[in-house]
Amino acid sequence: MKQTSLWGPRADRQGFPAKEFSTGTMFGLGYKEQYTVIHDGSAEAEPFLFLYACGETKQGTYTSGLVLAKDPANSKSLRARIDQVATGAGFEPSDWCAVDNTCNFGDEPISV
Repeated sequence: MKQTSLWGPRADRQGFPAKEFSTGTMFGLGYKEQYTVIHDGSAEAEPFLFLYACGETKQGTYTSGLVLAKDPANSKSLRARIDQVATGAGFEPSDWCAVDNTCNFGDEPISV
């Protein structure tokens, strides 16, 4: 998968950093997403942020969630904590997938 994104404050900057905006392309499809941080677990033993997203492509609108963590793979305890926050936010944890980011990218640069 090749994805290019630009993250930052929403245009009016109200609510930043809890309110953010992302735009980019994935699989050749452009998107625009508004994010809200619904849980800031950056001070927890296993740090993570839980974001709620409302997005839009030419194919329509959607809602989703995104969890950003410090470690490339979830431990069982972190996954349990994420599931707890997800349930509290109205998400069904069984609908989520965990992404293992420990793969080797070789010499290809990674830009964030």
